[in-house]
Amino acid sequence: MDLNEKPIGQRLKIALRVADVTVQEVADALGQSRQSVYKYFHGTSALRADILMKILEAFPQLDRAMILEEAPSSYSTREASSAQTEDVGEGTGYERFSPARAQLEQLAQRVADLERENATLRELVASQREVIALLKGK
Repeated sequence: MDLNEKPIGQRLKIALRVADVTVQEVADALGQSRQSVYKYFHGTSALRADILMKILEAFPQLDRAMILEEAPSSYSTREASSAQTEDVGEGTGYERFSPARAQLEQLAQRVADLERENATLRELVASQREVIALLKGK
């Protein structure tokens, strides 16, 4: 399914996830409960323009083009991600995907950071097991 075919609440949810913004942070910015924010995601409450603008103002790192369907609707998200590296010139619509490329780079960096943290935690667990083994041996 093309990302632009998803309801705005779902696109907002994806954009928040990509930008590493929690539901609680959105709820706090809006002065609403997390449940209210989830209702916007699922379409059980209408996401009014004033609420969306508050979210976009509170979190400028969000990809507005993705949320507001400014990307060309004839391209799927897979095509959009591969199009980012093509030099196709102006007027094609591809230039609108540049925020997504930055987000992909941020996600790649975050994955690398998490992998390093995971390795550190594994080393810590191994050293703790050695301490436990030594203590059991006494």
